[in-house]
Amino acid sequence: RRAGEETLPGPGEVEAALVTAAFVATFDARTGNGLEWCAPHDAALVGIEFKAIASGAHNITSDFTYFRTDSAFGLAHFHSRRVDSGPERGVRVKSVGALSPSYATLALHSAFLQEQVRRQLDEPGQYEALSEFYEQYRAVLPFTTELPTTQLPSSQLPSTRTPLSWDRPLGHHAGCLSRLVSCFGPSVFCLWKLALLRKRMLLYSPPPVGGTCLHVLCCCCLGSHGQAGLGAVPPLKPLFYVSVADIGSLESEVTYIACTTEKVFEDKTALYDVYVDRQSLRSHHSHLQGLLAPTRADQSRYQQLVMQREVVSTGRDGSQNLDNGFFLTFFRELNSRVLGSLVRLAVSGVREVTESDVCHMGLDPVADRLFLADLIDLYAINVTISADNPCCP
Repeated sequence: RRAGEETLPGPGEVEAALVTAAFVATFDARTGNGLEWCAPHDAALVGIEFKAIASGAHNITSDFTYFRTDSAFGLAHFHSRRVDSGPERGVRVKSVGALSPSYATLALHSAFLQEQVRRQLDEPGQYEALSEFYEQYRAVLPFTTELPTTQLPSSQLPSTRTPLSWDRPLGHHAGCLSRLVSCFGPSVFCLWKLALLRKRMLLYSPPPVGGTCLHVLCCCCLGSHGQAGLGAVPPLKPLFYVSVADIGSLESEVTYIACTTEKVFEDKTALYDVYVDRQSLRSHHSHLQGLLAPTRADQSRYQQLVMQREVVSTGRDGSQNLDNGFFLTFFRELNSRVLGSLVRLAVSGVREVTESDVCHMGLDPVADRLFLADLIDLYAINVTISADNPCCP
């Protein structure tokens, strides 16, 4: 067996683990980021080295990035190491990654890519294992990266078009939803509302950026749902890591969730609706100011969430994957309660949202008035807010 073979997906997962390219990127102190090797050799990977090695990564020793290109999603593992080498000016930097039609499949290759980047540090220029990896999991073009409009889920695979579970990557990143909730506290419900409203969210954090990439995925999970009877809305669109090289493409996006390590984005307010600087949410839109701080209902819901999590975790083995499942279920049920209530009012013929209805949804009749109005408008739900409801303007 080749070194690292045991980290590859098993036979039953091969069809769900297809890739369209594999590559090695490097950083040279004199010339900057560069593409060192790729398969296939004629792959169109212009600028991939700037996605695989995040801005500021020279200050850390290891990281990973999820990202999106024009036609695929990518995952790259980055490592640096001090070396006694004049040409490399004392430091060797490598990043090994793969592209796939669906970001949901990339986590299957994470351990292999991480192992291979360490190997590139030990044995630069040895690409045999990566070549075999690409040949084994090579996808057949064309493929689609379209995401459904009502939930975050399953991209379709190129050959069999077998759907993948939309939350599958969370199984390879145990505890990431729990960390999002712990990081933002009650403000996680601000992120939830913004995701449901399909706002353009840009999350800033200095390197390492891997955890922030997972925050992007988790935010998409917060806003995903399977509620029927709604108007067409833009799909949740995780772009993951972006840099200044992506400014042109961001200008045309109507909705996205992304992250960056480049502080320069903060001043480019036309590119986003909400800027998240670690735990601080900011927006230049006056209309969104009421969504940037948790309401009393959010505070209460957060306490309920924490208590429920403690009850559910009692007697369990402490598995963080179970935590992911708990939080996914919580937000699915929350989305079903809010959107389902509005749809039922619309089809019942009542078509009027009262204060009692708002409270039943778990929303604040006053503080959540604009959120509720925007939600009704975005999803084209045929209801109106009662004129004597304090949640009305």
